[in-house]
Amino acid sequence: MAWWLWLIVGLGAGGAGGVGAMVIFNPPPNNGGEAIVEQLLAPSAALTDLDLIEPLCEPLFIASHGPLLCREMFCRMMQRGIDKASDTACEAIANISNKSAILEFCHSRHPEDDDEARDCVEIFDRRI
Repeated sequence: MAWWLWLIVGLGAGGAGGVGAMVIFNPPPNNGGEAIVEQLLAPSAALTDLDLIEPLCEPLFIASHGPLLCREMFCRMMQRGIDKASDTACEAIANISNKSAILEFCHSRHPEDDDEARDCVEIFDRRI
């Protein structure tokens, strides 16, 4: 009966030694970290793809509407990427664009009366 016990112990030790040797001499490839990084960067690359703002930055569009919309959208797009643009830079561009639209609107409504145009601009500047 003792030889059966020694046979089972020998088979167990031999199997464990074989599995241990395979793990030591053939380690699994470590490319899981690279795959995770690629998965994290894929949405960022899609959000910062330049074809999203290409129609706004074409010379014909800029000639008719001005460069501010292209600059603002490019800045907003760069906020989503890895090399992030600052919030204050994008807000400054948006502020210039909004002020320009307000001035254009008010002066088109009151072209000959500067006081009325100034009152119009003040209405937009108030936070109600």
